[in-house]
Amino acid sequence: MWARIMAAVIAVAVAGGAAWWFWLGPETAPSADACGAAERADVPSAPAVFEPTVSWQLAELPAFATDGDEQVMLGGAAFGHGWVASGRSRSGPDSNGFILSSPDGFEWRHGATDAAGLADTEIGLLVERERTIVAVGSASGSGQVGIRAWISLDGINWRAAAGPFDRSSPTAVGTRDQSLLLVGVAESGDHPLAWTSNGGNHWERVNLQLPVDPEVARIGAIQSDGAGWVAVGDLSRDVDSPAWPVVWMSADGASWTCLLLDRAGFDVARPTALHRSAQGWLAVGTAGDVCGFGASCPGHTVAWTSPDSVRWSAGATGVEPWDRGGIGVAGSAEGFVAVGHGTTWWSADGNSWVELADDGTGAEALIGQLDALAMTDDGRLLAVGTTYEGVDADAWVAVGYLSR
Repeated sequence: MWARIMAAVIAVAVAGGAAWWFWLGPETAPSADACGAAERADVPSAPAVFEPTVSWQLAELPAFATDGDEQVMLGGAAFGHGWVASGRSRSGPDSNGFILSSPDGFEWRHGATDAAGLADTEIGLLVERERTIVAVGSASGSGQVGIRAWISLDGINWRAAAGPFDRSSPTAVGTRDQSLLLVGVAESGDHPLAWTSNGGNHWERVNLQLPVDPEVARIGAIQSDGAGWVAVGDLSRDVDSPAWPVVWMSADGASWTCLLLDRAGFDVARPTALHRSAQGWLAVGTAGDVCGFGASCPGHTVAWTSPDSVRWSAGATGVEPWDRGGIGVAGSAEGFVAVGHGTTWWSADGNSWVELADDGTGAEALIGQLDALAMTDDGRLLAVGTTYEGVDADAWVAVGYLSR
């Protein structure tokens, strides 16, 4: 109890050897009355439509222009019958974003774009919309801080998109019907931002209307529900304060409502990924306890499921596959796949999971850090990640197939 009370006391200033402490009141979510608690959904596990086997194969990546200290994968997505992947490559002081494309996941080539446009960037967000692929990243070199975006019709030839992106960084991008929605955060880190585009070429700022103080709001992932947008994030005063998991909902990407999720017994719970199948929704994030200014506490993977994006289960943690960190998740019409530590799991609804037998030769690659996972409705999988050895970092790609 005492630890819970002290979690509401924050040291806000230290000067001349003295500390001032401000009482923030009871441990309640910032602006909680504007959100309300999500209705609890204790949904019985749906019977699996099928329980597949999986086969993983390692792919060989092309040489990088900065073939030196670091090649880090950050994103992967399906595009048509092929794949795209992205990240950053660094050698000494030189760092460049990269975009790779492949017709099958095994033969990869670098995308063609203005080299200067990729300098000092890293690219981690990829989304397909009507035979167009959109890539979003951030730039931080030469005093230029802001979002960068590119579009391509074939995954090979890329051109830069335009928008009022200065002094911001991206967190999520989604697509719905004729529109794209990009969510980010101001350089100051104190409030979320959003942009919309019809085709990905030109972006316009959205006047976000949140039911809470923007300074406590975080938006971490977005998906379309067919009629509008669903997002996940959290409410928190700062990084050393308790955080409440939130589901955001909007019809137009501008005006949002919110629901509070269960914190699974922790002080801090932050959903960072959101996936959808025909059975419902799956949100995944991290959870832990507040343990004092500057201290580091153990983190846990936590997941929530919903049949309709309105009713949500209690946060699940400590059970497979959420009993360890570093788990990547992807969704398709028939269910969800979770991958990590050399293991692949399958679930039709996100509640009940089974470990899949692997008859391939690439599962050993999945023991490395998994940076992104993508899945198509026909059971094709792409896992991209990074292997670290000392100061060196090497990117890897594995292609998987689900079989009935």
